[in-house]
Amino acid sequence: ASTGRATRHERYDDKPLAARLVNSIYPLHMGTYWGLPGRIAMALSSAALLLFAVTGWWMYVDRRRTGAQVREERARLASTVSGGAAAGAVPVLLAFATQTGHAERIVLRTAAALQAAGVATDVRPLAEQAADDLRQRRHLLLVASTFGDGDPPDAAHGVIERLANDVGPGGLPHLRYGLLALGDVHFATFCGYGRALRHLMQGLGAQPLFPMIEVDDGDPEALARWTRELGRAFAVELDPSTHHPDDEPAFETWRLVRRTLLNPGSHGEALFEVELRRDDPSAADWAPGALAEVRPPSPSTGTPALPRRYSVASLPQDGCVQLLVRQVRLDGGLGLASGWLTDRAPLGAEIDLRLRPNPAFALVEDDVPCVFIGNGSGYGGLRGHLRERVRRGRGRNWLIHGERHAAHDDFAATELAAWEAAGAIAHADRVFSRDLPTRRYVQDRIREAGESLRRWIDDGGVVYVCGSLAGMAPAVDLALREVLGSATVDDLLAGNRYRRDIY
Repeated sequence: ASTGRATRHERYDDKPLAARLVNSIYPLHMGTYWGLPGRIAMALSSAALLLFAVTGWWMYVDRRRTGAQVREERARLASTVSGGAAAGAVPVLLAFATQTGHAERIVLRTAAALQAAGVATDVRPLAEQAADDLRQRRHLLLVASTFGDGDPPDAAHGVIERLANDVGPGGLPHLRYGLLALGDVHFATFCGYGRALRHLMQGLGAQPLFPMIEVDDGDPEALARWTRELGRAFAVELDPSTHHPDDEPAFETWRLVRRTLLNPGSHGEALFEVELRRDDPSAADWAPGALAEVRPPSPSTGTPALPRRYSVASLPQDGCVQLLVRQVRLDGGLGLASGWLTDRAPLGAEIDLRLRPNPAFALVEDDVPCVFIGNGSGYGGLRGHLRERVRRGRGRNWLIHGERHAAHDDFAATELAAWEAAGAIAHADRVFSRDLPTRRYVQDRIREAGESLRRWIDDGGVVYVCGSLAGMAPAVDLALREVLGSATVDDLLAGNRYRRDIY
């Protein structure tokens, strides 16, 4: 019979570890393990799940709004064709060659202004331009970006050679053209592709409407001169605000909340992960591959200096913008933007930043193999893509990334190991150039893995390259051409399956 007398006394502290863990599961689940504070914490955590639903809906609505704005802009452009252009006129052809989308935006604004003034226009990518169509035109306006050190944008690769061959010397004597060349004086070959197009037009016998206009990093005076010259060339009054882009994203205030040195002891320049947040993280949205423009204050005047661009290394779901910033050391000290972000700006400082889409480096939507190639801080631009593909459950990812020493520069090891363990990435090849007596780089790994790389490309693979223009990018391009063949690489460029973000 039951007497109520205790027959055995088992102390919780005397139990084996496994038994103690099992006994803790229920109170941990209910939040009673830590008493009343634990129950409150669990209740708040559960309530936070509702916040995910709200912010997810907010992001969805914002994307729909952005898409509607783009469609509205194109609709306004289309309406001016029927409403403003003279009937029966041969349309002025506006062709653009763009890497980041800037040249296309200028062309769309120019076309809208001309059509509003009664000049018929036709807008096309330069890569789609055919010789027969040029023979039928009377006026051609070209807006062309230079990519890298004098190269064409990826989509326009081979256009000059093709048109020169298809049209022939002196084949367009009737054509009058205007040329707006976009570039950056910090590169050795300023406006190199624009100048190559000018040489092409001269060889084809076309006559300039006005001297070529070169634009350094969006210089508003040069863009204003483009508008004035077009007005004189077509004898029309153009809206002077045409060169002031009303679709430019505004700089917004972000706050520097963290910076972490990723390569202590490295023989190279210091590399930092910089984290910036807004007061309302859900108000910011971007796609993988996006660029962040940071506007540091000028040390001499304190006024905003020219912005510097960095690849965004995080996703909106991370709640912050993360950048991988290499400290640049000059004779006078640290570089203006890199020094501000990694050293001079105190934690909590307000940072002027705006996010830009980078369509030539956008994430591929299809579930196809992707090869990600980069070096140094270029991992930042690749990381955004990798995180998003991992989030979507797409595991056919191959990373080839180069740094100096495994002991000091393997800053991505933890993240990559977790992805590999989860089967979220097929290959993660880290190449450390200084760890062997003979230096070895990412291009060497590409040559070694040529057979596997060809299989990935044959299966519809897309190649992403992000990193330095000096050395890495041209060496990778050469290695890809050796392994795949130049014709295949050219086809990848034309099909937007070879996407680059180099600097």
